[in-house]
Amino acid sequence: MNEFEENKTGKSAFIYLPVEKIKNHPDNPRDGLGDLTELADSIRENGVMQNLTVVPDGENYLAVIGNRRLAAARLAGIETVPCVIREDMDYKTQIMTMLTENMQRKDLTLYAQAEQIQMAIDLGEDVKSICRKTGLSETTIGKRQKLAKLEREGFKKAVENGATLMDLEKTAKIEDKKERKKILDAFGTNDFKWMMESELNRQASEKVMAEIINYIKKTETMIGEEDTEGKIFVDNIIGLNGKETVEERIEESKRHGKGPFYYLICHDEERMTTWVKVFGEPDDGQEEKKNRKKREDEEREAHRRKLSELATTAAKLRKDFIVKTPEYDCKHGMDKIMAGLAKGLDTMQSYYLGLYDLKPEKMQNVFDQWMPDQKGWTGAVDIYPCRSALIVVWIVMEDRAGSRGLESAFIDNKGNHKENKEMMELYDWMESLGYEPAEEERSLIDGSCELYKEKEDYEKQRKIFR
Repeated sequence: MNEFEENKTGKSAFIYLPVEKIKNHPDNPRDGLGDLTELADSIRENGVMQNLTVVPDGENYLAVIGNRRLAAARLAGIETVPCVIREDMDYKTQIMTMLTENMQRKDLTLYAQAEQIQMAIDLGEDVKSICRKTGLSETTIGKRQKLAKLEREGFKKAVENGATLMDLEKTAKIEDKKERKKILDAFGTNDFKWMMESELNRQASEKVMAEIINYIKKTETMIGEEDTEGKIFVDNIIGLNGKETVEERIEESKRHGKGPFYYLICHDEERMTTWVKVFGEPDDGQEEKKNRKKREDEEREAHRRKLSELATTAAKLRKDFIVKTPEYDCKHGMDKIMAGLAKGLDTMQSYYLGLYDLKPEKMQNVFDQWMPDQKGWTGAVDIYPCRSALIVVWIVMEDRAGSRGLESAFIDNKGNHKENKEMMELYDWMESLGYEPAEEERSLIDGSCELYKEKEDYEKQRKIFR
């Protein structure tokens, strides 16, 4: 048999080519060839059972399909391999062919899949075409496109360290590139989820504030810091409570002072926060005193809101840890789970609170929300008995710590830290189950958070200037 004359028809030709004349494609998007030992042993014994697809490259050829088989054949000492020569395959078709083949692999990482989908789009392929060639849904393609904007090295490292798809999709929602990189670099540390949730909360607040500022610029009178002299502070517009519109919030602020009204945009670069100060025309001395009191109250409330945002992040991270703890870990940690139950029911008050929240109708609502695929409370108990027990005990422990109001557990209504022995015990219990709070989260609980110190400094200065 003449190895170069086996079969040759049209623009495609099936022949045996010397391995030394075939190169691995330099632009193959595959991220590594993996361990070739087993494949090389098979080829050594049985030969190459599937053709390679190659394209001419001067006097040699480039492998488009079969780069791994080619490398394994070299390792096995095979001299020739069966190939189909494609003379009509342009560069874009070569890349898309390799991409399509790679995306069928079961061992393809999220990083590689996202990178390759983006590469296909950069080559001019539309989403529907990629869906048709890969079998992936449009939703999946869209999500992988968002992942592709993550910083290359940080993304790859996070995947190698075990980052979940949910973690990466959340991180991809962060618009600030520097913050996104910091968060990716923090993956695998106790601070990762804290940093991610905090930045997402800050980002959401900034979008609301942008909406407020845009409205004010169109409808109200903007002033600079130098124009506030002689005007009376009326209100701080920090954000929306989720129920009111921008217009309603502006109109509400006007009820506290005398018009006409003026608006000053303020920034805190260190805290990366933005808000709007509202000023009105001066009135008599009594009105000035009332406005000063209002200003102090608003500044105190703004401070408390900052703490509340951190507390909300902490509460969400606690809940996520409990709800996502797998059945296997719960089963092997039942002694610790029951220790939490014993601690949670150690007073009549917490016993009452626990029983109130453990009523069947309330538990049904909880499990409908957290485990919707298990047909509620009874279904979850049947399928995940230990995991369900963990959720129940956690609810009792949270109630005992008084944390259902989020910040009420360790922040009073003036923004001061308050001791909460039960909350500290809740964290001790969760840490025994594997929970690892971030440093800022821990400082919020034990009172060492910098925001508490800022509050104390502010109160001291206010007394001095009175």
